[in-house]
Amino acid sequence: MAICLLPTLLNWCGVDFSTQGKKLDRGEIVTSINDIPELLRSRMIKGPLLQTVLECSAFCVALVTAVFALIHFTIRRDVTTPIIGTALFVSGLMDAFNVLAANSLLLHVIDYENFIPFTWAISRTFNVCIMAAGTGLFLRRGLKEPFGRPTRSVLFIILVGVLFSLVAYVIVVACAVTPQLPKSLFPGQLVPRRYDAIPLMLYLFAGGVIFPRFYRMYPSLFSHSLIIGVVPQIATQLHAAIGSNALYDNHFNVAYFLKIVAYIVPLVGLIWEYTRTYRDEVHLKAVQESLRIAREIQLDLLPQRAPQMSGFDLAGRSFPAESVGGDYFDFIPMSDNCLGLVTADVSGHDIGASIFMTQTRAYLRALARTHSEPTQIIQLLNRFLVEDAQDRRFVSLFFAKLNPRTQRFTYCPSGYMSYLLTRKNVWQKLESSSLPLGIIEDGQTAPSTQITLEHRDIFLSFTDGVVEAVSPAGAQFGIDRALEIVIANRNLPAEEIVNAVYAAINDFCCGAAPVDDITIVVLKRDRAGDEPDAAEQSRQNRSPHRKRHRWRTTTRSAPHGVS
Repeated sequence: MAICLLPTLLNWCGVDFSTQGKKLDRGEIVTSINDIPELLRSRMIKGPLLQTVLECSAFCVALVTAVFALIHFTIRRDVTTPIIGTALFVSGLMDAFNVLAANSLLLHVIDYENFIPFTWAISRTFNVCIMAAGTGLFLRRGLKEPFGRPTRSVLFIILVGVLFSLVAYVIVVACAVTPQLPKSLFPGQLVPRRYDAIPLMLYLFAGGVIFPRFYRMYPSLFSHSLIIGVVPQIATQLHAAIGSNALYDNHFNVAYFLKIVAYIVPLVGLIWEYTRTYRDEVHLKAVQESLRIAREIQLDLLPQRAPQMSGFDLAGRSFPAESVGGDYFDFIPMSDNCLGLVTADVSGHDIGASIFMTQTRAYLRALARTHSEPTQIIQLLNRFLVEDAQDRRFVSLFFAKLNPRTQRFTYCPSGYMSYLLTRKNVWQKLESSSLPLGIIEDGQTAPSTQITLEHRDIFLSFTDGVVEAVSPAGAQFGIDRALEIVIANRNLPAEEIVNAVYAAINDFCCGAAPVDDITIVVLKRDRAGDEPDAAEQSRQNRSPHRKRHRWRTTTRSAPHGVS
């Protein structure tokens, strides 16, 4: 606004921007070009020369804006910027055609006196109409990509830009060859250039209605600059429509200058938006690098390989839904030469969940090395986690103690359920009657349960990310699918069973990212050197999915209020 008011303030101080000029044909320019200093000293050439410089400057600004719009599109894939950039470029191109025709460089103009003000009004109307059409397209559809994929959108924009460029050229040529154009200058009247009142009204409507709505739907520095750019556009039209009474007078030249300012405003907004986008991208890459490091640290906390135990085959894997997650599993050597098996799911799967998971792991490892009773370990762990969680997090955890010498399996679940597949393909639920950890400090912890693992028994534990995996149709993977896959692959090593379950989940989701962290742990009881019975293996391979499986539940009575 200060720049728009500056020419008027200078006029009040006595500064006059008017110049003189006349129509020059090509012959005069060619014969006079041999004496450039004399040509520049001629007062009659100053008007067309200044107009040429200003119009070419406006075209260059429009061209740079279009280029930056395409560069910005390659980063953000926001098709609004190349559409507006193309609209500005086409408007600037019409200005370039106009000044080339006025200087007889493009073609010969017949009605020179009316050509410049009349084509100016057409160019300004063309400018505001194409800008309003480009933004209105998004208001009507309400989409970032109104023509489909980004590549298709850009191709469409280029074709439309070429079409409008041809239209602009045809308009200028038609005006140049018309013997008698409509009279455009009415000196001494209230509105000396009445045709310029049309784009003035259109700019007022676009700046008050269309551009603000566009900014509200697609907020950015660039879309906001369209609103600010209306100020010099309106000032330009006021000087042209109300102030200018003749070619190359004071208000005529001020209008051409302010039009450059109007073109510069969206360019500045686009450059700022591009700069901010670049900074955001750099910041995003830094955050991604930090998350990558955090992910590597978290994965390093998980067991790199399962411990080797005679008569047992053990495997586990965890797949975070995001860069870091709240799931984890662990194999902990205990003080009495037993092995602790842990599968845990912290609420959430963000950085906070990852940190809380790390705390849980540290506490549990310390307790398992100093205590041997699972119930006591879980009680102490819950007390520590309640102090740290402060009602913001909780942990569903299944802790079990395996004695490889006696094949005794002692488990103490907390808000968690696992499964045991017997050699007769009967699934046994290892249910929980306790709340998750980290909720109530004096929460009741159920006594641990002890079972003996028989030959070919399979222990399976997984987090709810397995159950809640969603297909493109919206169906959940569910528990039954996971259990069926384990039965179908029970003769494979534990690690291959884990991989088979995850591969089935990935196929079910059609490769989409999981909605929650996925952790799977498998423990097989097998005598050293034993092979599965050939007849039984053949029977299982023939129809692993047709058999109707029985369920048996092993659980203790739940306290009142716990389901």
